[in-house]
Amino acid sequence: MRVWIFHVVFPLVFGIAIYMLFRKESMYYISPHHIPIHNLIKYNLPDGFWQYSFSSSILLIWQNHPNKVKKLWFGIVAITGIAAEIAQYSKILPGTFDPIDLVFFSLGAIIPYFTLKK
Repeated sequence: MRVWIFHVVFPLVFGIAIYMLFRKESMYYISPHHIPIHNLIKYNLPDGFWQYSFSSSILLIWQNHPNKVKKLWFGIVAITGIAAEIAQYSKILPGTFDPIDLVFFSLGAIIPYFTLKK
């Protein structure tokens, strides 16, 4: 249970908290005059936390299954975030394409793959 809390719940909660507290689009926005925060933390880190949490949950759900099955589901999840960002670039999905998001989505998938690997 601790593994789930650390690798799934905490990253998701941190990402939501950053989004809610530091993004102007949020009704809980804190003025940047009170707490200066770098744009990487404000805009890119929540995406990385989301990807980390999603990737970790898939690895934990499929941990006792054959490696092929686990890798298939993990691959689907890892590609989801990256594909969504590329779809923004192609104007298939609404949003602003950011190449730094691709880095954070990639790290969010790669880190749990190596830390939760069994």
